[in-house]
Amino acid sequence: MATTYTAEYNNAFVAVPPAHNYAYGAAIRYFPFNQVRTAGGTANDLVYVAKLPPQAMLDMLLSWVSFKAATATETLDLGWDAYRDMDGTLQAASAGGLLSAILMTTDGVWRGGALITAAAIAQSLPVVYTKAFNNRDPVLIYATLKVANPGADDELHGALAVITP
Repeated sequence: MATTYTAEYNNAFVAVPPAHNYAYGAAIRYFPFNQVRTAGGTANDLVYVAKLPPQAMLDMLLSWVSFKAATATETLDLGWDAYRDMDGTLQAASAGGLLSAILMTTDGVWRGGALITAAAIAQSLPVVYTKAFNNRDPVLIYATLKVANPGADDELHGALAVITP
């Protein structure tokens, strides 16, 4: 019989010195955001929703986003600005690295891999389930509203589940 360990168990209790564990035993904090547009926008408008603290890990399956019905073609992407790792390595920005092309044609909620609207519930998996940033400085998280002319009454609400050591 062989004994094996999860990476987290190994990092915390077997490795000498202990290795970094983003989520092992850490509490989850929620970073809420609310945005109500009062004027029309332009194509690919950005909405900054959160600034994650150093060494953050984002759990997309515990996060949620809700929106008010927009135009027939408006979509939502969720991603991050460029940032530096703890060792100083520059990591590229990714506009749709968390959520990509969530269709906002009716009032809806994206949560846990499902897009829920009045008409249906559809599978809509995130690009990544968890994202360990290993950042030394805060990372900016933003939504991109993709449509030629976003309406004056767009609404975007939600909360990001963030785990920090």
